Amino acid sequence: MIVIMDNTQIEHERAVGDRFILEFNRLEKVDYEFAHRGDPAPDLIYRDGDSRIGIEIVTCYYDSSDAKAKWQNARGLPTAPTRWSGVDFDQALIADINRHIQDKCRKDYGPDCFLVVYITPALTTYEDMERLMPGVNIPEQHPFAGIWLIGSLGINASSMVTDALWKLA
Repeated sequence: MIVIMDNTQIEHERAVGDRFILEFNRLEKVDYEFAHRGDPAPDLIYRDGDSRIGIEIVTCYYDSSDAKAKWQNARGLPTAPTRWSGVDFDQALIADINRHIQDKCRKDYGPDCFLVVYITPALTTYEDMERLMPGVNIPEQHPFAGIWLIGSLGINASSMVTDALWKLA
C-alpha cells in the first residue's frame, strides 16, 4: 500500500516528534535533535552524536468523525465540520489507542524505534485520562524501544493540566 502524505500531515508528525523529543531529552538527560524523515519508516529520525533513534507516530481520536473534523480543519477546508459530538467518547478513545498500538506492534520499524501515540481529546481531562490508563493494552512482546502516550488534553474547573506524557512500555 502506498501512502501519500501532504504537508499538513508531515508538519503534524514533526511537531509531535519535536514535542516528544524535548521531554524525552529532559527525562533521559540526552540531547537528540531532528535528523530527517524516515524512508519510508519510521516517521522521524533523531540523532545525538553517533546515537540514532527512530520515532513512529500515530494519532488517535474519539472516532472517525472526530478525526475527519480535526484533519479537515487543520487543512483549512471550507467544508470542514465546525463541531463534533459523540457517545461514550472516553471509551472510544481508549479503543482507538488500543487498536493503533496493536496495529503498530505487528510491524518492524528497526532497532531503537519508539512508538509515540498522540491524542488531543478536547473533552477528556488529565484526571479522566489517568483514570482510563489501565484500559490501555500493550502487548507483552513488541518491536519498540518504548511506547509513549503524549497529549493535549481538555480542561475544566477541576482539571487544569493540558499537556501530558505517559510512558506505557
